Amino acid sequence: MANFTVKDAISIHGTDPQHLFEKIVRTRIHDSIFWKERCFGLNASGILELASELTYVGGCYGGAEKPSEFICIALKMLQIQPDKDIIYEFINQDDFKYVRILGAFYLRLVGKHTEIYSQLEPLYNDYRKIRIRNSDSSFSLSYVDEFIDELLTKDRICNTTFPRITSRYILENRGDLSPRISALQLDDDPSILYYSRQGIQHTQRDNVLDDKGFDEVANFKDYRLKKISLANVNQNNYDTSSTDKINAGFVGLVRNSDLDGIVSTIRQIDDRFNRNYNYPIILLNNQEFTKEFKETVSRITRSKVLFGHVNGDAWSYPRWINQTKVRTERITKKYAYAHSESYRFMCRYMSGYIFNHPLVRDLDYYWRIEPNIQFYCDIDYDPFVYMKKNNKVYGWVISMTESQETIRTLWKTTKMFLSRHPEYLNPQSNVRWILDNKGNYNGCHFWSNFEIVDLRFYRSKEYLRYFNFLDRSGGFFYERWGDAPVHSIAASLFLNSDQLHFFSDIGYHHSPIGYCPDKSDTNLRCACGNKKNLAHYLPCFRNWKRLHDTID
Repeated sequence: MANFTVKDAISIHGTDPQHLFEKIVRTRIHDSIFWKERCFGLNASGILELASELTYVGGCYGGAEKPSEFICIALKMLQIQPDKDIIYEFINQDDFKYVRILGAFYLRLVGKHTEIYSQLEPLYNDYRKIRIRNSDSSFSLSYVDEFIDELLTKDRICNTTFPRITSRYILENRGDLSPRISALQLDDDPSILYYSRQGIQHTQRDNVLDDKGFDEVANFKDYRLKKISLANVNQNNYDTSSTDKINAGFVGLVRNSDLDGIVSTIRQIDDRFNRNYNYPIILLNNQEFTKEFKETVSRITRSKVLFGHVNGDAWSYPRWINQTKVRTERITKKYAYAHSESYRFMCRYMSGYIFNHPLVRDLDYYWRIEPNIQFYCDIDYDPFVYMKKNNKVYGWVISMTESQETIRTLWKTTKMFLSRHPEYLNPQSNVRWILDNKGNYNGCHFWSNFEIVDLRFYRSKEYLRYFNFLDRSGGFFYERWGDAPVHSIAASLFLNSDQLHFFSDIGYHHSPIGYCPDKSDTNLRCACGNKKNLAHYLPCFRNWKRLHDTID
């Protein structure tokens, strides 16, 4: 009987309170010795005494996924539903910090949105240390205020996926809450601007590829592109109430360990946009997805979620690659991900295969997503519809500079390709944006963790021939060519410049850089400030602004 919710219990968020914990977690708790010996017959009067014995916070841990005492007691509280006055007493416990955290955790599961903020935010002033038990059984140090901030800002903690909570700024706009600034709402580190103007300058490197057969395609130094003004393009120049829906979806390449991060991403996408459209979400993995991963992700969205596997030639060394040479590069180089084999597989896959995966190949457009990204603004129109109606092919938000060490021969190889296919160079292209004053690639690229693309481009003869040429050269492995420079160079060479679109009204963050719109009409539906707007100061972004005049 004590494994069931008490009689006459009130449903929470339309379900049995216990079901706020996933079934697999409940089963592990019910099978645990602590539950059987200490929690089985517990009633409301004994909860406080047992909670006062807690010495750490955690979910399940160890190879056997043993449940912590913390979540065992939390499940018992969901069963017996103590009065709110008791929960408030837990939260106000100055003497027992783990009792306070348990009360806050429980309220985050069952409370109303304004109640959660009003009861938990005062705990930002509690700076006491706490111990966190990690999934590998180790302990780490944290603080009460940091844990409270996670309760208010994250979707999943301690093997528990929380019910959705309305953003604070929305409650403020409604007048349900008074404005408050969290002390933990840290700004992005300005030191990240080490992605400096130096990255724009090309430096000569030793050539890895054979020079034989190379004919100079053109004098890129003298190439000039007429400045194109897109200021008259209004992103809302169509009926936003239209019921048109595009054959499109969100696509991400993730790992099982990315569960918490992708849950956060999908929640953000739903809250900011997709709850009104329900475009499908397609998640791919080079390993089989776990049952827990699929069940958790499927539960948190009304949109259709598809799970796919990546294997075979798409995620391995091609037969023409000298793996000894690859190992030498991985061992001797010091740039980011230099030592990683899987990162190279990923870049190659995203460059030339993902758009033809069986779950993706029928889509006309995709919106790429990754774990732990943030969207600062409500998106009150359909970007897919905008792309189609305005003949846009490639959409982006943040532009970065690639490390020349990772792409030492990418531009040389690109020019070799163009010498064979000069007809592919579009005379109205965006090539000026990717060149320095010597006609060499400056490293500028659209950050591909956010890209909205008409997939006919990636499946086009021009793009596929370009990718295959790059692939045969071996640069994805002998160096560390990324999918973002490959996509960006191809889009900047083969497309009309006006087929590229900067989504200036979509606020977006992928660590460590964020972009927030600076127009007053979009700030009214955004939760960000200028200090989250480092993308504005990056050299490639400013170069785009100079060439295209799309930004106020």
